[in-house]
Amino acid sequence: MKRVALLVLCAVLCAWGETRQAVVRLTPSDTNSGDDRFIAFAGMDAGVYRISPDSVVHPLSLDIHGKWATLQGSTGPAVSANQRWIAFTQNHDLWLCDTSSGACSQATSLGQPATWSLASVDVLITAWSTNSRELLLHVTAGETELPDFDVPELKVRKAEYGFYRFKMADHSLELLKITDKFEFEAWLPNGEFIGSLEPILPEQTCRENPLVIVREGASAIPIDANAEPGRLAQVAVSSDGISAAMSVHCSRSNFSQIVKFDLENRTFLSVSAKGEYAEYQWPRFSPSARQLTWIRSRHAERKLAQDTLILDHKPIYECIAGIDYSWIDNSRIGLICGGQLIVIDSTSGKELSKTQIK
Repeated sequence: MKRVALLVLCAVLCAWGETRQAVVRLTPSDTNSGDDRFIAFAGMDAGVYRISPDSVVHPLSLDIHGKWATLQGSTGPAVSANQRWIAFTQNHDLWLCDTSSGACSQATSLGQPATWSLASVDVLITAWSTNSRELLLHVTAGETELPDFDVPELKVRKAEYGFYRFKMADHSLELLKITDKFEFEAWLPNGEFIGSLEPILPEQTCRENPLVIVREGASAIPIDANAEPGRLAQVAVSSDGISAAMSVHCSRSNFSQIVKFDLENRTFLSVSAKGEYAEYQWPRFSPSARQLTWIRSRHAERKLAQDTLILDHKPIYECIAGIDYSWIDNSRIGLICGGQLIVIDSTSGKELSKTQIK
């Protein structure tokens, strides 16, 4: 049995080695014809989609292998704010695709594949800067335990793990002086980061992972929710850098709410009504920062969750299977519901197109 497991593991490791030589390129139908927009989804629905001005959806042929995520980053994909670049992890390193030319290339050489005894080294995408000139990356160790194989635990390689700033202009990398235990939430236009650190408060407060604002080499500044006790998460920053929207939730008091944080005055404003735990989630600003959307998720025993997309307090779309969504531009939103990518008018919620994606 052990010999069979080793043979299977060998096949897996050899396959990893072969994919390192794979040619990655966008097809002509994937590229921007002029006024197209691109949106990306991670997780189970990972993929990139080109949306034409008349809302025709084209799934890109980009095939990303070995998708996974940590609290510091993921394999992507992630589209830059200027719509020019798609970033993703391929063969353990950062790759970039130009949406205009279709050219894709490996941009870092920090990654390492797993061996018989050593875990891989992976370059994960954390976030694009708001001006699309930089990427925040996280170099992390791959899985050390292989539960499907009867083999010893892999050892972590010696490497300079941590957060890196990647500059698009010259592809230079800078290792940042930010603790590796920092859990990223958002990148502010002024260069600061919002995220959480290790638990430092009693669990019963529901604030055991408080949000902080971090600047490289400086002490973390706590963000304290001055309304209801709860954990702040799912942070979205407006394109003008004036405010951040986030969810605050606490399972112990069965509470959730969407709040807005003034980044200059460091004050909070309640946005949504108060709901049950996990009822209000995932706030996101429109590209112009003039509108704010969020999800209201209602659960009933033995029934699927019913998600409602809210725009500035107005329900605009409902889905029984759950919603993941992304703003396309200031007038359209792309959302995944029931295995379909649906483009809707952001004001009325009217369906502009439906595309089966799985």
